[in-house]
Amino acid sequence: MKMATMSISIPDPMKDWVQFQVETGTYANSSDYVRDLIRQDQKKTKQNTNVARSDHHRLTKRRK
Repeated sequence: MKMATMSISIPDPMKDWVQFQVETGTYANSSDYVRDLIRQDQKKTKQNTNVARSDHHRLTKRRK
């Protein structure tokens, strides 16, 4: 997969937190940490979308 570069600004306490995650070996580097956060958000969003669709289907079915 081709990688793109992004530059973000975050407060020092957040930067320290990311660096701590890297230093403790939880993540290989700050990019790895951010990619994992994005994957988690994508998964959560997909789950929420599926629940909303299911709820909509269930509500529509009741009205008939």
